[in-house]
Amino acid sequence: RTPRPRRLAPAREKGRLPRTTLRPSALGLPFTVASAITRRIAASMENNSTFTGMAVAMAFLAGWTLPKVIAYLSPSKKSSSAREEEKDAGGGGETKARRRGLARAASGRGDWTGKSLKLVLCVRTDLRMQKGKMCAQCGHAVAGIMEDLLTYDAQLLRQWTNNAQPKIALKVRSEEQLRELQSSARRFHLPTHLVIDAGRTQIAAGSLTVLAIGPGPIDLINSITGHLKLL
Repeated sequence: RTPRPRRLAPAREKGRLPRTTLRPSALGLPFTVASAITRRIAASMENNSTFTGMAVAMAFLAGWTLPKVIAYLSPSKKSSSAREEEKDAGGGGETKARRRGLARAASGRGDWTGKSLKLVLCVRTDLRMQKGKMCAQCGHAVAGIMEDLLTYDAQLLRQWTNNAQPKIALKVRSEEQLRELQSSARRFHLPTHLVIDAGRTQIAAGSLTVLAIGPGPIDLINSITGHLKLL
């Protein structure tokens, strides 16, 4: 006698989904909630398999996308590496004293309209940084200067950027000389930005690497850095 084929169990029994259904716990709370709603709907629509399949698909889609949408809309928290990068580029961070100093320097510059401007990058050679490291530190210095000027002297920034943004890299032999140059530049109300390295590669954390001076009148900057050699 030919045995009768075993009858498969119904896909839905007592309002529960089959065991092959994906578990929502691994996909986050939104998917869990959506799946619970789906089970309720599926239990009430037990005889409509098409509707149930659509509900499961919608629940999966909601659980997959909602966490990404929430993460995108919520304010981002900076990682420790991002904070170190800010420190590396910002010369120690923004403080009230530094803001006051930048504002005083901007107010004391007078009118440089129509004058030829340039910016110099004073790079320490005693640290023996590799070329790529030097380029990165110079980039931090220029970005820092532009950020400061955008806030405290946008007119000077526009005048410099509209005239080819002249930049020159110079050699500095020590940290002491770097600080002396910064003090001299500040006496003439020239913009300055000192880069403090975060110490992730090649050199020790807290090392002063590059000093940006300017943009400012060429003759004024030459009176401070004219004795330095080109990098």
